[in-house]
Amino acid sequence: MTNALLTKGTNTSIAAVGDSPPTITVTIEVRSDCGLITDASVLLLGDDGRVRSSDDLIFYNQATGADGCVRLLDREADSIDDASRDTIRIDLAEISPDIARIVVGASVDDPETSFGLATAASLIVSVDTDTIATFPIDGLSAERALLFGEVYRRGDDWRIRAIGQGYENGLEALVTDFGVEVDNDSEHSTGQEQSSADSGGRRRA
Repeated sequence: MTNALLTKGTNTSIAAVGDSPPTITVTIEVRSDCGLITDASVLLLGDDGRVRSSDDLIFYNQATGADGCVRLLDREADSIDDASRDTIRIDLAEISPDIARIVVGASVDDPETSFGLATAASLIVSVDTDTIATFPIDGLSAERALLFGEVYRRGDDWRIRAIGQGYENGLEALVTDFGVEVDNDSEHSTGQEQSSADSGGRRRA
């Protein structure tokens, strides 16, 4: 398979495996010299560009969605190469027809840090062991949440689009853009208070 090098706003197709869309692995990789740690988040959107319910937000406190078709995998121990990696597994063949877009982002918890501390940030999409798309993002500064890209339907096919949109106000600002109602006291909270309380581990449900 060809590895498409994407730039902001571009897209590429996801080839079917046999008669069905494949299961893909989406990796967010952020490198830094200061041990910057990111947390991935995924939003499942309808044709209106909004979540159907709070269950369509997949993040460290709710690591599966779409009846298990989208999963945020447990993070392995960070390697010595100064990279923070989050991995999402998406079974495209089993995604409900009323899900039109799968948006992938990441955020940092500490209000004193941002993606501007990253020396490199990339979205990497793979099928089995083959990388099919890579989107390196540069020019980051004060963003505390970053929308890396999306997987979306085009007719009967699936495609990947590179986005690279940043949010200085963090994860809460990102998810509310897509219709998530944030309640810092609920189990679906994405606020800084809950994030800070969970900051001792890799926070997977």
